Amino acid sequence: MRKLILITIVILTTLISCNRQQKQWRYEVKGFVTVDNKQYPAIWYTDTIEIYDTHLKYTNSDKSEVIIKKPYVLIDHKYDKK
Repeated sequence: MRKLILITIVILTTLISCNRQQKQWRYEVKGFVTVDNKQYPAIWYTDTIEIYDTHLKYTNSDKSEVIIKKPYVLIDHKYDKK
């Protein structure tokens, strides 16, 4: 009986903690990367972004720049419910 109660507590704690995780980024960008002349879907996550006419750009923590060319979908999670 104690084992059943302990297992139930562990499962409930795990489920509750998984639901409380918050995103650590503001923007989600869905686009494509080209590898060996083939396009593959890709998703990028970032907090800062610069938008231009033909592409968008963000800088990684190591100061490297990522350029994402159109077409892409930019999702702003600023007003998501927490």
